[in-house]
Amino acid sequence: MGGQPARWQSLLERGLAEELVNRRDQLRPQFENRLSHLDQCLEKLPSEQRGIVEAYYFRRQSIDAIAAETRRSVESVYKTLQRIRLMLRQCIEQAEQTGESFA
Repeated sequence: MGGQPARWQSLLERGLAEELVNRRDQLRPQFENRLSHLDQCLEKLPSEQRGIVEAYYFRRQSIDAIAAETRRSVESVYKTLQRIRLMLRQCIEQAEQTGESFA
């Protein structure tokens, strides 16, 4: 473990920090655009599905708690979240392909 600080120092001396900052700055517009698309795609979800997403990702509720709250089985909640993630990914990709801008 004694070699870890020296290894990081070597990477920093070779310009890793600057490279990471530059890469972050290059990716920021794409990332912000995808977040805008995600917000818009979330708005398109039916209220029940949006509620499950909000419970799981924003309120950090457990799958068990969501299942009890929605009177679904745990398996059903998992499958629903899987379908929602797929729909959101497709919605974002479609918006990017068509050049749709939500900003």
